[in-house]
Amino acid sequence: MKISDLNKKKVPTIAVDKSLNKYEEVVLFPKKVAKANEMLKNIGLPKSQKGRDKHAA
Repeated sequence: MKISDLNKKKVPTIAVDKSLNKYEEVVLFPKKVAKANEMLKNIGLPKSQKGRDKHAA
């Protein structure tokens, strides 16, 4: 692929380092995950709004 072809793409081309796979199943911030799970259990997820544009900024 040429540089000019890359510049025309709207989706970025990235390369993911395979050595990061060791973190796939590891919880890096257990206190924050526990707090977030507790909040979700007590409060729940927000209701989705029908008709709202999902791609709006």
